Amino acid sequence: MINVLGISASPRKGGNSAFLLERALQGANEAHPSEVTTLAWGFPGKTIAHCTACDACNRNGGHCTTHDDFQDLVDLWIEADAVIYSAPVYHMGLPSQLRAFMDRMGTSTLFRFGAAPNEPLPQKLLKPIGAIVQGNGFASGQEQAMQQVVAHAVLMGCVPVVADDWEASLGVAGTTGFDLAKDAIKSHAAAGEALAEGSVRGARALGRSAVEMALLLHAGAEVRGDVMASSDIYSELRRRTSEGPSSLFAERVSAEEGAK
Repeated sequence: MINVLGISASPRKGGNSAFLLERALQGANEAHPSEVTTLAWGFPGKTIAHCTACDACNRNGGHCTTHDDFQDLVDLWIEADAVIYSAPVYHMGLPSQLRAFMDRMGTSTLFRFGAAPNEPLPQKLLKPIGAIVQGNGFASGQEQAMQQVVAHAVLMGCVPVVADDWEASLGVAGTTGFDLAKDAIKSHAAAGEALAEGSVRGARALGRSAVEMALLLHAGAEVRGDVMASSDIYSELRRRTSEGPSSLFAERVSAEEGAK
């Protein structure tokens, strides 16, 4: 089973970022229905503080000692087989709350898999990671923000994934056309506006591509276990593909479905 985690990094509940993420997760579910589980995690109402460089994660097995919603999200992120970020553009880049999550995760996970303090063990996690970014204008920072996600994916030992060519070269870019309504892209797509329709198509294709890449990566890991056994840098990938993920992801999906 491929677990796909969708992260909506906008503070607006039910806004444009959440809408495009829903389309991406729909595309992921439709790609291989019997092999996919999807879960959406949203920033509205959540608190993720910035990294303070206290170095505590180095001393206690990669666990951040700032207690907020970070730990919930990072645990799900580790268990996911593919991750899709959907975010608005803030000041020609990603929102600070998403950057805070990436900063803390990048630092703490470096020590999460080490055997002892001061012994970082980076991992080739090899998760497909995709980006959906939307802004007011046609060219108002979407590509810069997507490049930040690509850099994050590489630093986490993962694989950046895009959708179909011309609609998603670095990820999926959306624009509200300076419409400030939280459902602007949804309403524009429903009205047949070409750019909005392209964003919706791109989001669905990105979800499909993330699942397909995850399936290929899992198949390759299963066939070439000798490569994974050659280095501890593959230890987490080895766990995820041979033992399967923990019950955390399934339990959260079940709880979400029960709450509907």
